[in-house]
Amino acid sequence: MMDSLSLNTLSKSKAIKPQFDPKTLPISIVHIGPGAFFRAHFMDYIDRLNDTNPRFGVSALSLHSRKVKDALTPQDGLYSLHLLDQTPSIKILGSLRECLFAPEDGNLWRLRLSAPTTLYVSLTITEKAYGLDKFHTPDFSGDELTHDIRNPHHPISVIGILLEGLSLRFQQSIAPFVLLSCDNLSENGSKLKTVLLALAKAQARDQDFIYWLEKELICPLTMVDSITPATNEDFQLLACENLGLNDSWPIKREAFCQFVIEDHQPDPSLGADINWAHLGAIMTSDVRPYEMAKLWMLNATHSGLAYQGCLKNYNTVAEAIEDNDLLNYATAQMRASASLLAKPPQGLDLNQYSLDLIKRFQNPMIDHKLTQIAMDGSQKLPVRILAPLKRALEQNHDIQPFVQVLAAWFGFIRKSYQTNVALQDPLNDKVWSLCSKWQALDWEPSSLISDCPIWDDELAYNPEFSNALTAALLPIMSSINKKNYEETL
Repeated sequence: MMDSLSLNTLSKSKAIKPQFDPKTLPISIVHIGPGAFFRAHFMDYIDRLNDTNPRFGVSALSLHSRKVKDALTPQDGLYSLHLLDQTPSIKILGSLRECLFAPEDGNLWRLRLSAPTTLYVSLTITEKAYGLDKFHTPDFSGDELTHDIRNPHHPISVIGILLEGLSLRFQQSIAPFVLLSCDNLSENGSKLKTVLLALAKAQARDQDFIYWLEKELICPLTMVDSITPATNEDFQLLACENLGLNDSWPIKREAFCQFVIEDHQPDPSLGADINWAHLGAIMTSDVRPYEMAKLWMLNATHSGLAYQGCLKNYNTVAEAIEDNDLLNYATAQMRASASLLAKPPQGLDLNQYSLDLIKRFQNPMIDHKLTQIAMDGSQKLPVRILAPLKRALEQNHDIQPFVQVLAAWFGFIRKSYQTNVALQDPLNDKVWSLCSKWQALDWEPSSLISDCPIWDDELAYNPEFSNALTAALLPIMSSINKKNYEETL
């Protein structure tokens, strides 16, 4: 019987081990939302930092699930990261010092966020947790943020918890931590600060505190990139076999990894001046070009492959990209998106970037599920597809690749509705209500387009857009309806 991974069994592991003693790391970073991407991406940078400067232990705070706490606490915060490429490798990451679950550890998360030794708070919380509407302005109508407006000192939302932690620091005359958003959200740092200030005003917080936030809080813009499929049972079994120890939650990702950070660093005297560039991150005064290239080329194409691939019954990105039609789509999507970028990232050849993305998608070692990418479409598509689509309309560029993705999204929703498969999307009820109005062989694309909740009337009633989307919808819906009809005979 295999031993379980822990500090006591670390020496038995076949993997690359930390060059520091995890037990001695002081906690100086709090991370909210410790999902797979955080553990595969951000924590890898922190481990490499601690190999040469061991003073950055991490406290991970989960808001809605205690799964990470239950899995990693018995392992002393250790877990294995499997880099899957032509030459796979395994390393043990050791910088995660504790896992907290907010509903149970309220006193402890307050202590961590208010401690002068906490220098950074990082986030991977997905777009929908930022409290933004489809126009990316603060929207506090959700249950959690509505609760936090009424109960500012007993928050349950990410934004409310951050604000309470900052308020505690202000009361003790402690400088704010640096807030580092690691989410696929355009201008993530700026929007995070905007939402925090808006919530502080909605809670009628002290004006001096609000002024302090405006003046002192640092929220750099970032862009993060590394394809990180979810861990499944088959991978876990293989990972433990390769590791030589039982790991309750191993993580896998591609070898490629990118971290772009706005060069807006805190006062070195605060001790939070991490040399991110030394760790391989790109420090720049303008993150936007990198962000837009990723969102409009990689993420947009990922969504397109997910919805079209699901309609063709493919399971992974690597399977989908082997389909010539989908490969042609991906090439056209990247070309169309690249043509809309006003300012390419410095030193990045977009043609080569497109070729490299195709190779990354074709990596057979990465079992990236299309259904994982397809989640939360109503939140992802406005940023990945609608934003470049609007620019394409303004500049009289080709919009076909963009409407092809939207048509496939509708088809994916329709198929999910017909097969009664739960749709993981915050607008689930609204988009399913559209589907419920359609009959198997009797539906009207124009009403579907005009009633869709993810875009405004200006786009819905744009004739070029509506005509193109109708044309793209017809073959998809006809195919789904025909199949459904035949299955009922």
